[in-house]
Amino acid sequence: ILSCLARPVSGYDILREINEHFHVLVPMARIYSYLYDLEKRDFLETRTEGRSKVYVATPAGEDYIRRKKQDIFAILKFIIEDG
Repeated sequence: ILSCLARPVSGYDILREINEHFHVLVPMARIYSYLYDLEKRDFLETRTEGRSKVYVATPAGEDYIRRKKQDIFAILKFIIEDG
C-alpha cells in the first residue's frame, strides 16, 4: 500500500495495483482501514476528484513511506546476504 502512495491514488487504485502485482485479493475494508489510520496519523490527506476520494501523502507521510521502504530493503538485504 505504501508504494502506491507515492502519487495521488484512490482506494480502488490501490486494490487494483496489489491484485496486479501480487495476485492477491485484499478486502476493500482492510485497505480503507489502513488508509484511515494513516490519515489519522497525518501521513495522508484526502481530496475529492469527481466521485472519488483520492489519497495524497503529506510531507510527514512521505518521510514515513521512505523510512518503511528503508526497513524493507534492510530486511531483504539481510535475508539475501546473511540468510
